[in-house]
Amino acid sequence: RSPARCRCRVAAVAMSAPRRAAEPESPESPPRVVSLQALHRRSSPLTLSHQALSHGLDSARRLDALEWLVQAFDTLDLADEQLFSAIGLLDRYAAASNAPIAAGPGAFALVLAAMLIALKVSGFKKDLEQARKLVVEVSGSSRPWSAVRKAELNILRRLGFRACTPTAYHLLDRLLSDTLNAPGDRSAVGSEDMEWDNESKMRCSSLACFLLELCVIYDPEALYSSGRPPLLSVVSALLLSLLAHGAPRHYAQMLGEAIHLTESNRSTLTEIAEAMRNRWALEEQKSAVGGKAIVLEKWHRRSGCFDVSVPGAFDLRALTSGIQMPEKSFVPKAQPALMALPTSPK
Repeated sequence: RSPARCRCRVAAVAMSAPRRAAEPESPESPPRVVSLQALHRRSSPLTLSHQALSHGLDSARRLDALEWLVQAFDTLDLADEQLFSAIGLLDRYAAASNAPIAAGPGAFALVLAAMLIALKVSGFKKDLEQARKLVVEVSGSSRPWSAVRKAELNILRRLGFRACTPTAYHLLDRLLSDTLNAPGDRSAVGSEDMEWDNESKMRCSSLACFLLELCVIYDPEALYSSGRPPLLSVVSALLLSLLAHGAPRHYAQMLGEAIHLTESNRSTLTEIAEAMRNRWALEEQKSAVGGKAIVLEKWHRRSGCFDVSVPGAFDLRALTSGIQMPEKSFVPKAQPALMALPTSPK
């Protein structure tokens, strides 16, 4: 293994390690729970500008790359955690580019490199081996590693070797655990909560994951705008899923703390939820007429039909009903002006 490769791996491990040495834990110790606030703070590298992202990688080529990743991860039965990590690496790399990423084999090598880095950071060895076989198959060469390893190093160097940034997937996982799966006081919740069984919670979780994936892949402008934190899209996805399932109001009210962390407002949450709702409706229409709906078909194979209807636009006003909103609205940091750059060769 080359020194550069080792350096990448060590850097990734170091980023995920605690800042100070901890006492050794016994095998019986429960896993350490990271709070939503800590995950939100650590996810700050994903607070990107859509303008910077589209400057580095145009929307059509980004969509082609992300749909390919969705199909590759689905075919190899790889976890969504690593899928979101690969997408996050690619978006961060593109947003940090001084010039547009040129089309061609080098651009596809970046997509393959993002997949491999994500699996090296938090995947299993067998998953990484599967991905390596796929790289050989799709590259059309028995020795594609020079270009792919170069792309891996380019990504890691541009991102300062920060490959372990929590993604929207991790934030949603934490938020679902804090709300739907949180132990609660039945007397405080009310009798309506008695009807919200575990199966309903599971369906609600699956729909929220699907909506979030739709937004990340198809609506980067709603996702990032001028620098929105990923927690905003996570809260919007869960609120929309709760609305679609007619969940007891208590669960939406439990999202107040998460909304306060984003320093957002009702209009921003509703705007993101509306983008998700529109894309969901569009994907359902495409699927109904035999069109290509990659993300929807993936989730139908995994979880079956959602058995809920797309909420109407009028119903979106109920998203934040009963939730106390923060007094200060989120104001993204000003983005530096982009210098005029020459067009990259095709």
